[in-house]
Amino acid sequence: MSAQDAPEKATPIPDDRDKTYILKPFDVINLSIFQEADLSTDSELSVSGDATLPLVGAVSLGGMTLQDATVKITQLYEADYLISPKISVTLRSISAETVTIMGAVNQPKELAIPRDNPLDLVSALASVGNFLPNADKANIKVKTRRSHNHL
Repeated sequence: MSAQDAPEKATPIPDDRDKTYILKPFDVINLSIFQEADLSTDSELSVSGDATLPLVGAVSLGGMTLQDATVKITQLYEADYLISPKISVTLRSISAETVTIMGAVNQPKELAIPRDNPLDLVSALASVGNFLPNADKANIKVKTRRSHNHL
């Protein structure tokens, strides 16, 4: 395998990242709680979009903006653990690989591919509920992206 064919690693996010970014599986967030260094941590979102955070456990953040995630996490800590916490959630890195399953399948969608666990075609099809009854299973097309997002 050449360096060009190797899977991409998570991409660091610059400080000026657009605030409309939507969190997805395998993104890594940084939770920072003012004057609570022992609760501050990095967390990689699971395949289902959950982040595991100190004290509160698994929190569903997939599909949220960083601002929405900050509000949700602040509410969770404020409800049971901290008084008026000052919480910051930033994006440490994004998931580098995705695959889009579309066509004659039950639930077309984009799937995140874990950096350390390659996704095979059978697993990808199973995750979208398999083929529709009228699907032409003998005519499957697989397109891959090359460097710089060219097909």
